[in-house]
Amino acid sequence: MFLKEGDLRVEKNSLPEKLLAMLPKKYRLNGKLDFLRVRNKGRVFQGKLFGLAVYKREDQETSRFGFIVSTKISKKAPERNRAKRLLRESIAHVIKEINLGFDCVILAKSLIIGRTLAEVKNEMLGLLTEGGVRTLK
Repeated sequence: MFLKEGDLRVEKNSLPEKLLAMLPKKYRLNGKLDFLRVRNKGRVFQGKLFGLAVYKREDQETSRFGFIVSTKISKKAPERNRAKRLLRESIAHVIKEINLGFDCVILAKSLIIGRTLAEVKNEMLGLLTEGGVRTLK
């Protein structure tokens, strides 16, 4: 069932957390070439739960993110999907603090399975700051 404008009369802040955490399209990497550019020309910062590959573009457009959670992480699709949701949500919480002009690929490690959002978010903040994608204010 699809909702049309006017079907719901609720404030944005009252929407379920799950709907607010979706990463808008303008913040997503768009295909193989973008991922390859980050892999070939970017720098990688390693954390305990995931790695962050960062490529500084020449423009000042919004920064974009891609997520890789392979079957090496877990053979079970629900576990991989949960890992992707945690990574996306941790980016969505800090998207306003992200500097312009970066392409980033987040590569999950097997230790991310079973972790909480708070643990993922803390590591994300640290790696984004280390990579220069987020500046402390």
